[in-house]
Amino acid sequence: MNFKIFVLKNTLRLGIFKIYPIYSGYGITIGNSLRRILLSSLYGYTISYFRIKGVLHEYSTINGIVEDVTSIILNFKQIRLKLKKKIKINREKINIKIKNKINKIYAGDIDKFSKYFEIVNKELVICNKDESKKISIEFIIDKGKGYLPADKKKKYKDFIPIDSIYTPIKNVSFKVKNFYKNKNKNKYSKEILYLNIRTDGTISPIISLLKSCRILIKIYKNFINKNKYYKNKHI
Repeated sequence: MNFKIFVLKNTLRLGIFKIYPIYSGYGITIGNSLRRILLSSLYGYTISYFRIKGVLHEYSTINGIVEDVTSIILNFKQIRLKLKKKIKINREKINIKIKNKINKIYAGDIDKFSKYFEIVNKELVICNKDESKKISIEFIIDKGKGYLPADKKKKYKDFIPIDSIYTPIKNVSFKVKNFYKNKNKNKYSKEILYLNIRTDGTISPIISLLKSCRILIKIYKNFINKNKYYKNKHI
């Protein structure tokens, strides 16, 4: 199966790929396997824990802050992060201090205090506050994949855990069309696969596709390794 991949669109957040010619029946197989890997198996970074002085749980309110803690947590979940440099790091603890004379805290304000991470959606409003109010927030950013609810996380000192959406992929869709050999459309034996990948901006669609293909290759290599096969072994 010697097909070609045409990049119809590749922006920071959207990639559209046309793949053909594919043997009849393989379009759905390839499209569905790539979709599942893209949505579940790519690593990303997110705010996993936070701590605000005087806040003991997520149902608290903060003096001088318009939003309650629950609303602030929902905003934390929307913050999308990527590494500033190509380094290997799994966790960073950040302590941000917002002075007075500022009435809005944006996600971009975290950039100033992080050594390793950059905020993609800097314009996101975290909370509104009284200009006379100073606030200090501690974050823990960590690496993971998929989705991890707060109640499944280990307790970390007196930090409050947050549901983590690690995956950098927002949506993946595909469709398969018949590849006709003549203009009368009465003879065909191949297919065309159209693959749409939408990301959160922390990774480009074409890089996410390459990483997903490498993951699939690693998985299937186990099946062609004779040393992986054992006799009379039952689960």
